[in-house]
Amino acid sequence: MKKAASVVLSLIIVLSLAGCSLFSLGDQDPKEDPTAPQQEDPPAEQPEQPKEPTFVWVVEPKFMFDDVETINVYADAGYSGSNYLVYKDGDRYGLLDGALNIAVEAVSVQQPFLCQMDELHIISTTGDVITDVTVPADLTLPMGGHGGGSLEYVYDYENDEIYVTYDMGYVKLSEAGATGPPAYFPVRYAKMLPDEAFGGMYPEYRGDYDFCDSGGALVTRENYEYADFFYNGFAAVQKDGKYTYLNAMLAPISAFLYLPSHGELHNYKAGTVVAPAFSYRFMGGYAVVRTTEGYGVIDEQGAVVIPCTYQKILPMPGGRFAVKTGNQWGVGTIE
Repeated sequence: MKKAASVVLSLIIVLSLAGCSLFSLGDQDPKEDPTAPQQEDPPAEQPEQPKEPTFVWVVEPKFMFDDVETINVYADAGYSGSNYLVYKDGDRYGLLDGALNIAVEAVSVQQPFLCQMDELHIISTTGDVITDVTVPADLTLPMGGHGGGSLEYVYDYENDEIYVTYDMGYVKLSEAGATGPPAYFPVRYAKMLPDEAFGGMYPEYRGDYDFCDSGGALVTRENYEYADFFYNGFAAVQKDGKYTYLNAMLAPISAFLYLPSHGELHNYKAGTVVAPAFSYRFMGGYAVVRTTEGYGVIDEQGAVVIPCTYQKILPMPGGRFAVKTGNQWGVGTIE
């Protein structure tokens, strides 16, 4: 009896297993081969990589001039927002348009201290004529010096006080009822001394620079050899004769790698140096820089987008650059 029950139980188990197998096979797609390799899911679509910026010629290099420079109203401007360039022909000066065509033929300049090729160019005291030659009607002349207008900010390091130029003199920023430019601005270290001849105070400069916030508090202690105003979000600073740029967080975007883009600026009438050598400002997301190998261009992250191998590069409006290579001038842009 026990043996018969055992046989029946074994038969039930076998039939149950067979039923499961038949059930599973019944559910399987008859067209599907279970031994075939399974098809993998297609790879996820990769995001398109950003295009690397490249330099392209808009006007191929073909023009030859004794020299070409930007137009600056103030000797310390260091930036050209003008739609024209100055060219030199011997001791004569004229204007080029944005395609390097001659817009104003070169003329002799009667006041050379107003028309030298190292930053103070081809302007008269009224700013609208070149000697007796009227400039084009659409000529624009960038105004304002180092981005802070005609204002200069001085840090009196002995009394921890900011002074600002005011009505042909200097007054404490706190007493003038004025505030500095937005965000941060450069101040030059000086000892403020009484001006016995004209009254008020005058600065005895120490020679170094730092930055203050709009409330007049010193926010850096770097003692830069030179510091520019912020322009388009960046300020050029100099140490050991080399430049880099600070971003809006006062962080350098590169090491101090770059030489001044231009030589020292002179007041030729007085025979004195009126400003230190400087570096170009950012315009349209790029800045012209210079190394011992030549001129190039960097972007806002400090990456080199035009290698420093060209004889000269000048910034132009609209994201263009006048470029000298092989002693010929052309116009290029970054795409």
